[in-house]
Amino acid sequence: MDSIFPQEQAAIPYTTILGIENKIPANSEQFESLGKMQILNCISDAFCMINSQSEIAFVNRAFENLFDKSKEAVLGRKLFHALPQLSKSKFETSVNNFIAEGKGFSFEDFIPVYEKWVSVTAFPSCDHDHLEISIKDLTLENKYLQVNKELEIALKESNHLASIINKSPIAVV
Repeated sequence: MDSIFPQEQAAIPYTTILGIENKIPANSEQFESLGKMQILNCISDAFCMINSQSEIAFVNRAFENLFDKSKEAVLGRKLFHALPQLSKSKFETSVNNFIAEGKGFSFEDFIPVYEKWVSVTAFPSCDHDHLEISIKDLTLENKYLQVNKELEIALKESNHLASIINKSPIAVV
């Protein structure tokens, strides 16, 4: 069977890293029987697989937690029907471009409804029948960077005021 996706790959798929050489099963129960799901459920990044019709074939626990949706609520459904909050976003545009062109993608974006910053990386599966999507939650990292930036600005302002005071001919007590 010919794949709808070109054979070019942007990155090494997780399924290759995990040693899954056969075709990805059509549903979660078949995938669980491979014994690899345990590994995918242990990674901290959200992970899902969608087929060429944009239907969700697999999600891990981190995906369920990130989007506050159970796998039962999303499996077999079209990605943007299961997660309508992602419609009309960079995420949807990237997935649609992948389906049209078969090229992997990577981007960072803010998802307002979830109040989360994410890094999304996607690439074709080994058999080129699925799109594998890894989503890293960057929210805490971005909050840390923002607080650090604010502290740097405050420190510069404080140093600037201290230099003005030190140069002042009037004694400050």
